[in-house]
Amino acid sequence: DGDDIAVRVGELEDRQNTATELVTNGTYAPLDRFLGYGTKEYTEKERIHQNYAQGWSLAYFMLKGVPLESPYAAIIPTYLRVLAETRDCQRARQAAFEEIDLEALERDWKAFLKNSALRARVAKSDRIAPILPAGKP
Repeated sequence: DGDDIAVRVGELEDRQNTATELVTNGTYAPLDRFLGYGTKEYTEKERIHQNYAQGWSLAYFMLKGVPLESPYAAIIPTYLRVLAETRDCQRARQAAFEEIDLEALERDWKAFLKNSALRARVAKSDRIAPILPAGKP
């Protein structure tokens, strides 16, 4: 409606390349495990670069790489809304992913990373991703 809070998501080539390499080599963290990481696991010295690349690429995929009607496009806005309402990361994560098939999400995210033509088309898009409905904290 024009009053929503939205962001323009840009491509970070180094993170995209790292995430693509992780998926190609099979060294990414499976999403069922990755999405449960706390700060300690996410910022672990040996994997921090890989984790940031994987997290960025997953967010980029959900915010810009899928149609707005896709259930994946609602994940981040749902997470942020519930987090703002409850201040509880676990409840926010549960609400954001409760209707999501993680195996399908992982499969679709990996296919997106492997499709350089699609990624190039998405990178050129001026799409602005809605983050929170108007009136939400």
